[in-house]
Amino acid sequence: MKVPVNFDDHTYNTKVKELNNIARALTEAVKLSKIITGGEVRTTNSKDLNNWLNLKTGFPNSLSNATLLDVGVEYKSFLDLETIYKSFDVTLFEVVKEVYKTSLNALEAITINCTEYLKEDKVNDYIKLEKSAKILNSLPPNPLRLFKTNYLGKLSVNLHLLQHSDLF
Repeated sequence: MKVPVNFDDHTYNTKVKELNNIARALTEAVKLSKIITGGEVRTTNSKDLNNWLNLKTGFPNSLSNATLLDVGVEYKSFLDLETIYKSFDVTLFEVVKEVYKTSLNALEAITINCTEYLKEDKVNDYIKLEKSAKILNSLPPNPLRLFKTNYLGKLSVNLHLLQHSDLF
């Protein structure tokens, strides 16, 4: 049994925002690849785009090829976007109609990473405390009269009052 203790909301929101920005960059890269190739290639990989450009013009320099085809600005933008998403695993995203979105599996993994759970050896103590809290919450509004303190301030149950109360 996993008992969540703490959820790091700030880290979760930061990671989700980062993934959403990368998804936007991937989507924009696909749009740029369509513009550069005239709709022939839809890719987020510069190697595929470079191969297409090299085959189209016959020159080995992709940037010169893009400039010759009058899509140099788009090609540079594509390369800039690729630096944003290059280090991320593309399987973290789902593609719906050429729009990248963060997958549910990635969001679940982030949630698990941002959640701190109670250690296994403390779960039994937690269950006992939960039961104790239920019992204490079911007591009448003034249960403090059932407890007495000694001269050191230590609490103990006043058995006489408990026995004559309407609790049992």
